[in-house]
Amino acid sequence: MSHTQYTIKRSGSNFYNRRVPKHAVKSYGPFIRQTLSKCPEEAAAYAQRLINVLEGSWSKKAEIIKPVDIPAVISSFKPRSFTLSQIAEEYLTLRCPSPLN
Repeated sequence: MSHTQYTIKRSGSNFYNRRVPKHAVKSYGPFIRQTLSKCPEEAAAYAQRLINVLEGSWSKKAEIIKPVDIPAVISSFKPRSFTLSQIAEEYLTLRCPSPLN
């Protein structure tokens, strides 16, 4: 993980660990530390996603920077699982529209 920017490994888990720029400290606090994953590859992907989102948030020159919900960003990046019945139901809805349409 040492090659992934803003990450550290402690107690078998990988963390996002970053000092916040001075202009964003009021919204975020001085540091961000968030557990990413035990898997180094997965943690690297989450860290890159956080880097992109936070850099976008901090690049705005507004006086008030709205903080990003970091756990929500990580959660939204995780793969979602579906059951076959959920996928089939959606497929049938698209393929065979109801006669009322």
